Amino acid sequence: MSTRGIVLAFVLLVSIIAAATALRCYSCSPQADPSKQIVQCVTAADPTTLRDCGNTVSVCFKTRVQVGGSSTTEQITRGCGKYTGDGSQGLGDNQCQDHDINGVKTNICNCNTDSCNGAAKISSMATAMSIIFALVIAKMM
Repeated sequence: MSTRGIVLAFVLLVSIIAAATALRCYSCSPQADPSKQIVQCVTAADPTTLRDCGNTVSVCFKTRVQVGGSSTTEQITRGCGKYTGDGSQGLGDNQCQDHDINGVKTNICNCNTDSCNGAAKISSMATAMSIIFALVIAKMM
């Protein structure tokens, strides 16, 4: 088998394995609850809060609520599953909605790639696959 064939087989194998694994989402809430293994969210996603959502979940969510003017209080919630609370009507996968009601600003997002509900917009798996793809293309030229 040629080097090109081995590389393509490797990329295909990695893609299949990545597709077969469960979605991983950050999971935390504004208030910690150790008895339920709930960790308090911080602004930047904490790698220790990344959880395996199981094979039946295909979406992560993140909500951010900001209250106040100059001394803004922010509460963040992240988790597995599609957010279906207040203000989420018509919100699809990989979409966000912003609401501002009487000075309370809410941002609600659903997304469907590993670790997509953190602070960064690009998941680590997407980055890794992009690097592998770029290397394969560079090797073929």
